[in-house]
Amino acid sequence: MGVAEALAKRGHQVTMVSMYEPTKKIENIREVVIQNVSLDSMLVNIFEDNDVVASIFKEMSTICFKALDQPQIQALKNEKFDLIILSIFFNYCFLSFIHHFKVPFIYISPAGLIGSMNDMVGNIDFPGIVGTKFLQPTFPLTFKQRLATTLMNEYMTKVSEYYLLPKMYSMCIEKGLCDPDTPPFSEFDKNASLIIINSIRAIEYPPRPTNPNVIYAGGIHLKPPKKLPKDLEDWVQGSGEEGFIFFSLGSALNPDFLPEKYRQILVKVFGSLKQRVLWKWNEETMPDLPSNVKLQKWLPQADLLGHPKIKLFITHGGLLSTLESTYNGVPVIGMPVFADQESNMMDVQNEGWGRLIMVEIVKQKSLLMKDRLVPPEEEAVYWVEYVMRHNGAPHIRSPVFMMKWYEVYNIDVWAFIIFVIVGTLKCFGIGKSKNDKRKKE
Repeated sequence: MGVAEALAKRGHQVTMVSMYEPTKKIENIREVVIQNVSLDSMLVNIFEDNDVVASIFKEMSTICFKALDQPQIQALKNEKFDLIILSIFFNYCFLSFIHHFKVPFIYISPAGLIGSMNDMVGNIDFPGIVGTKFLQPTFPLTFKQRLATTLMNEYMTKVSEYYLLPKMYSMCIEKGLCDPDTPPFSEFDKNASLIIINSIRAIEYPPRPTNPNVIYAGGIHLKPPKKLPKDLEDWVQGSGEEGFIFFSLGSALNPDFLPEKYRQILVKVFGSLKQRVLWKWNEETMPDLPSNVKLQKWLPQADLLGHPKIKLFITHGGLLSTLESTYNGVPVIGMPVFADQESNMMDVQNEGWGRLIMVEIVKQKSLLMKDRLVPPEEEAVYWVEYVMRHNGAPHIRSPVFMMKWYEVYNIDVWAFIIFVIVGTLKCFGIGKSKNDKRKKE
């Protein structure tokens, strides 16, 4: 939405396809909502089942087509668009729109640039330097970590290349949702103009090399905090000098999935604290609710994190929440559940601002995050319009798509150099040994 709003402010008419009902009407933005598509059935046991992510991965094709096949989505093919911005995560079936409209397209990532995403936009990946979000490494990497990272990235790439992409493509043709002349989905990556990533170059660790078509727009959704609704402001102000703690497991995860034994532990701990605790929960009350705890179904998270009385944020560790706490200089305690959440919280812990006593570190991170040449919305909009002005901007795409993997990393060149050096040494050694033999004779 940060990207959509920035484009709308520039006068562009934006149609946004989303799984969420709009909370407000924004000028120049029309939201088309995907109905009855949810991951809830697979996330019920997310706190105690390590195979949930694998199940989601297997079901992505079905979920994608359930969304694509809805009448309000297919009706968009009757309209005219100048550009398509497509989420890079498993949305392969929506590549059919790009072929249908034959317009430039941009990938967008709610995360940074990780794993197989590099291959999708022709960026050279250095797993031995940057690691992977799925293994939470510390830096510099050990040999074992570099090996594990390389194998993990290769696994994710091959699963997409040989399983998800072909499966979604064949389903798209069979269901008649792709035009008959649609090329294989694997061919589309070569024409992606940009990827806009939710990352901030100045605080990305370790620093990594990227192509010009990798656009950093991390924190584009962030805005200065607004005043809280009166009832909430009164409750927060009532926390006095002790302040309040904010606890949320995010918007995608149903609080009902939290096992009862964990809920009871949280209730006991929260009730023992001097601070007030604001808990995002799907009910207005619970039987054993302590007097210092307030439950609410929806909360203005960004505004709460910017409130001067907040002392701590207990979070599931999603990237948006992590960026919001960084921006506002709020220390966190992480309760990661799945995907990149554990890695985000490991980064926080490694950097030292995951503890209340290290507030000065998160304040410094906040300063670094805000110290940018231009705001992220200006950066993103400039490059989106750049692609539109230059017919897809093919000149900034990587030549990697025209090369073999061993050419990209110069493996054949180094193999040739080593061969020449070894051959020369052998010849020199043989020549020397023959001369020595003649001298002795």
